Formats: sequence, C-alpha cells, structure tokens
Amino acid sequence: MVKKYFILLFFVSQSLILVSQTKGRIIYRLKTDLSDLKSEKFRQDKKMVDIMTRLNKVRDSVNINLDFNGEKSLFYVDKETNLGLSNERGYDAVMSSFKIHYRNDKTEKKIKVESSDKTYLVYSNTSDVVWEITKETKKIDVFLCLKATTKIKDKHYTKGIIEKDVVAWFCPEIPISLGPNNYGGLPGLIMELNEGLLTYYVKNVNLKPDFDIDIEKPKGTLISQKDYFGEMPTITKKNIKEYIGN
Repeated sequence: MVKKYFILLFFVSQSLILVSQTKGRIIYRLKTDLSDLKSEKFRQDKKMVDIMTRLNKVRDSVNINLDFNGEKSLFYVDKETNLGLSNERGYDAVMSSFKIHYRNDKTEKKIKVESSDKTYLVYSNTSDVVWEITKETKKIDVFLCLKATTKIKDKHYTKGIIEKDVVAWFCPEIPISLGPNNYGGLPGLIMELNEGLLTYYVKNVNLKPDFDIDIEKPKGTLISQKDYFGEMPTITKKNIKEYIGN
C-alpha cells in the first residue's frame, strides 16, 4: 500500500510540470464554525450572536476565485458574481475582510494584500510552508483526497506571534499544485482547507475556461512578513487605551 502511494505521488509530481502550462479557475466557498456562539460567553449576548450569525451567513455565500495561468495565480473574492448579496446587511464589511493573494511558483514568491490605515503588499516565500503528507484519505464528492498538515506563523492583535494549525485535503487526480489563501506546493489541488474556524472548499473546477485569464501582480511597495508583523501592534492591558481611547 505504501509503495503504491509513493508511486502515485511520483507520477503526479511529474504531471505538475505539464500543469504549469495550463490555465483555469477554481471557485471556493467558505464554511464557518459557529459552535463558539453557543458557548456561555455568547449566550447572554443575543445581539452579538445575531450580528455574527448574519455576517457569517453572508460570508459563507460568497464565491472566491482562484485564477491561474502558467506559474502565476491569484486568489480573490469575486465581487461581480456576488452582487446579488449586496443588499444584505454587513455585505460591505464582509467583502472588505477578504484578502487578495498573488503567487508566482517560478520566482517562488507570494504576496498578500493587507489593508488597514494603508495598503501593505506582504511578501514571503512559497517554500515557507512545509507540508507533512499523511496516509489518511477521504472522499470529497467523487475524488479521493489525501490529508496534509502544516503550521504557519501569524500575528494576533492580543497574543503577538502565534502558530496556526492548517489542514489540507488535496486531490492527486487534479494535478494542480494550488489552493486557497496562497497555500500550495502539494501534489494535487487542495479541495478543502481548514484554517482555524474557517474551512474553504471547492465549489467548481474549470480547467478549460472560454474566457481570458490575466494574472496581474499587485502594484505597490513590498514589505516582508517579518517587517509587517513588526508594524502591527500587540494590544495588551497596559496599552489598550491607546487604541480604544480614554
């Protein structure tokens, strides 16, 4: 069984060379874990529960595109096909929460567009994400997928630098080494990805688009992830008044 598994990964890795010459669009959706809203801390705040439930309902209805052409890809919220949700309360806040992710596997660089008081183009290396591929499998729709795990560094506003566990289910039958939020590097398309309370899943795969796919690198001044983390504040009990006022 193990031998067959590695033979499969070998042939898939070889086919990835051919995939770099292709183009297509993968549409993802989100599922949000709302179990925390049933906890004691939220039970007494019905208004907050209603707000969070409404915002998550909108977010989980939004299409997010992964466009790729050759070695370049772009992951972004599709504002055109999501116009039907624009009358929902909280729509603008939800749409602004999505980030743009650009990836270039030839240069092994990726960019995340962050916006707060100003726009940051946060760059890092594709090799920064190191996957551990397990033997665990599951069926997603008609596709047999393999489980991979990794840990990434992130900056939390109150906890500082943290490590986040990420779980991906990828499909060797679809030899595209990409996924949501600039995750990639696996020998197959990421069909499902769990990052905290959010789970991204594939809604549609179009490997033969009848429309042009142009991948443009975001324009602006680049900042390393390390320097960006340094510019982000860490809010503590001592400095919280600086951010919420006296």
